[in-house]
Amino acid sequence: MMILGGEDEVTEAKPIRVLAIADRAVMRLGMQTALRGQLGIAVVGEAASVAEAAQLLETSAADVALVALCNPLSIDLSPFRAQQLNGRDCRVILIAPHADPDTMVHLVMGIRGAVGYLIEDVEPEALVEAVRSVHAGGSPMGSQVASFVAGYLRDRSETADDSPLTLTIDELEILKRIVRGQTNREIGEFLALEDSIVKARVSRILRKVGAKNRAAAAAWWARYAQVVDAQEQA
Repeated sequence: MMILGGEDEVTEAKPIRVLAIADRAVMRLGMQTALRGQLGIAVVGEAASVAEAAQLLETSAADVALVALCNPLSIDLSPFRAQQLNGRDCRVILIAPHADPDTMVHLVMGIRGAVGYLIEDVEPEALVEAVRSVHAGGSPMGSQVASFVAGYLRDRSETADDSPLTLTIDELEILKRIVRGQTNREIGEFLALEDSIVKARVSRILRKVGAKNRAAAAAWWARYAQVVDAQEQA
């Protein structure tokens, strides 16, 4: 973890302060290289994981975080959501390592806390534009990402589908804990959610999988567990 600073990195009085988060040093270097010298943008820190970056959120006062992990489906953006509750909004751009349709759909539809989505081969100019866009309140999405999501939504509207892809990442996590026999309170304590929110999400999960109760949901899970595990390890 590193906090970067210095007058030579600040090109305006109030630059867009960016965190570079990636589990590969070469990717963090690439982010910094693309943003270095850009008017009104300053890279103020870097980290190898979201957990590591959580320690920088307060001290860096970052406005935008670029997050690029080898396994994007494992990303937990709860530190950023916690900051939002405290009135400090660091907006997140997720960068996927490759153009895989299922992965990108999961990132866009399933991970709460991100507002922008790109693929790793993004051009430096497009990365700079995305940083400026999210800081201004936009939600940039690479053309390939938009195409994947549009295709998913189109297919979903044309045919009923009770596969795991119909559940968000958060919902899959809750379902796994239902299968383990955890109560709403236990699930809420683990995910830092109020009981009422957990109850509402459990009800939504049961509706999505066509289950009348938790036992039926567990049976649905038994049918699709191998598919979900394969998706999460991709």
